[in-house]
Amino acid sequence: FPSHDIMGGRGRFLSSTNGIEWTLRTSGFGTSDIWCSIYDGSSYYIGGATLSSLLRTSTNGIEWSTVTQPFTGTIVSLKYDNNVYVAADTAGRICTSSNGSTWTLRTSGFGTSGIYGLGYYNGIFVAGSANALIRSSTNGIVWVSRTASFSSSSISAGNNIWLCTANSPTNAITSNQTIS
Repeated sequence: FPSHDIMGGRGRFLSSTNGIEWTLRTSGFGTSDIWCSIYDGSSYYIGGATLSSLLRTSTNGIEWSTVTQPFTGTIVSLKYDNNVYVAADTAGRICTSSNGSTWTLRTSGFGTSGIYGLGYYNGIFVAGSANALIRSSTNGIVWVSRTASFSSSSISAGNNIWLCTANSPTNAITSNQTIS
């Protein structure tokens, strides 16, 4: 049973094997913020840092190793689905990996607009930016522009519905349209 991780600021996070009892851990991020995490079935990945970029991996959630990656902004979103790792940063960059160790910078179409939302559902990755840009991809490599009316900070999907939310409580959009 893999640990349930909850990430936090100042380079620390909590981990638990049962979701009830939590242990404070250090990540090697120093005092930089941890923004995101994923578990791929065998390894954990955490991303973040403040005014820089860090990506670390662990097989046990306790001992962490740095992963070399081509980001320039803070890594704020990580996804692993369909045997593809996708990561996004505050500088508008998207990178992919097939193994979690070697990362390739992709043309995202976001320019320098920070990508804060990244979701996956039913064979489609969707990324959203701070400047009301949304892109979708079936493989994490080629990204297609989509219509958006506000900045997105979170993207999720399920039951054939996509949900994009923003930092404002009045901004939310749902769609049951097919995204490809």
